[in-house]
Amino acid sequence: MNQEQFLKNLTVPQGVVDAILDTDAAAEVDDQFAIAYFMLSPERIRPIGICAAPVIPMDRAPADIGMERSYREILKILHLMERDEFIPYVYRGADRFMSEETVPVCSDAAKFIVETAKQYSAEHPLYIVAIGAITNVASAILLDRKTMEENTVVIWLGGHAHHWGRTDEFNMIHDMPAARVVFGSRIPLVQLPCEGVVNSFRTTEHELRFFLEGKNPLGDFLTSITVAHAEKYEPCKAWSRCIWDVTAVAWLLNDGQRFLCTRKTPTPMPQYDGTYAFPENARMMEYVYGVRRDALFSDLFDKITRL
Repeated sequence: MNQEQFLKNLTVPQGVVDAILDTDAAAEVDDQFAIAYFMLSPERIRPIGICAAPVIPMDRAPADIGMERSYREILKILHLMERDEFIPYVYRGADRFMSEETVPVCSDAAKFIVETAKQYSAEHPLYIVAIGAITNVASAILLDRKTMEENTVVIWLGGHAHHWGRTDEFNMIHDMPAARVVFGSRIPLVQLPCEGVVNSFRTTEHELRFFLEGKNPLGDFLTSITVAHAEKYEPCKAWSRCIWDVTAVAWLLNDGQRFLCTRKTPTPMPQYDGTYAFPENARMMEYVYGVRRDALFSDLFDKITRL
């Protein structure tokens, strides 16, 4: 695509767009909120599919087991939302992380992403919201680079802020080869860094119980898993919990920067030593540098309670 179209694709789209969510839903509790937000935003998002990403869960199970748990957690959230008709559009992803930057991990998810992307164009791209290790997306690039670079926009929650110094963040370090494939590609890329930016998007037990508990089965489930997760690791202490992944979905709804503060910046290259390199003449990316916490939680809670 030409430079004008490339920069246009780095801006928040207008109207309803087609999107795929790629999620490691077995990792923490934030993916469950993000799946709900993704499915409950029809004013801007037409869900095309949800892919399960590989992950090393908290109990250190292998990535293939983490992916399978993520797949089943996606189905659970859809059932709580009474959206079982969408289950055929949920795909199992990679059963392992990439071992090198030139070898894809073939999976139903990667093949689905590529085949779906062929139906789009630079002028009408497919949006891919990735909120875990980016193995499935990187594998899709390696399977058909031309299609992916021309017809898709990738929004990824991963890495830390560019000023943070290090970028050994959960989603990135699990599959650094995949991250380098994506950052080194010509795909229009939106990055939501974790520490230094998205870590400000936090909620508390009181807030969850006030806004979500007792409203519907989904609200009860999201409250219970978040409280249980926090109390497991911080019993009898004050706590807040970051709901990281919702912010990546929010970029598609971010007209007028009502939820996120963004700017265009040269794309860095993540390094295996946990740092960023900043190459000369790097292509531009869309970089999220701030979160309007209250506005985004208000929209999220409103959509969940209206369900």
